[in-house]
Amino acid sequence: MKSIRLATVIILAVLLLSQCQTGEKSVDTDELESLKLSYQAINDSLAVSWKLMIEDDDEKLFHLKRLVDEITYTNEYDQVKVDELYQRIEKAKSLRYDQESMQDSGLIDEYDLVIASLINEVSSYASTHPKFENYPLMAELINDIREADNRVLFHRIAFDDFAMEYNALIETNKDILNKIDPDLKFERKPLFELVQ
Repeated sequence: MKSIRLATVIILAVLLLSQCQTGEKSVDTDELESLKLSYQAINDSLAVSWKLMIEDDDEKLFHLKRLVDEITYTNEYDQVKVDELYQRIEKAKSLRYDQESMQDSGLIDEYDLVIASLINEVSSYASTHPKFENYPLMAELINDIREADNRVLFHRIAFDDFAMEYNALIETNKDILNKIDPDLKFERKPLFELVQ
């Protein structure tokens, strides 16, 4: 990320100098600086939103596993069911999208269905356990899972907002950005497309 930003700054400076030397209509220095700062700020915001979203998603999966662990501490559980839940939790992480694969909205939908099903099933299995009241951590973990799930949604909305700003910025300034360096690939960011 830092190397892209540094390259962008250098290329913007070279572009400014070359436009002045060739007599082309130059881009105002303040406008160029503003564009650079906007680009960096939006990129940083996208990275932070993504990082926080993944951290909360990891936390959700961790708490799901901990909830199954807590069920096993009761010594009254169906071993086959517990083994199946452990396997499904482990598999869920491998299904998660990344910033490249999220262009296929079907992958996001599939992951969300798997996670929603797991949350409901593990929470229900724990809350209907005959010793649920004797293990207060179960209720805390169910609450932690739901809170982490809600934060993931919040971070997705924030990511979409910043991605739309990024897309608008590169669309509005594509002539300048394309002259800077086509190898930087100022491509549109995919969206989760959540309605606020």
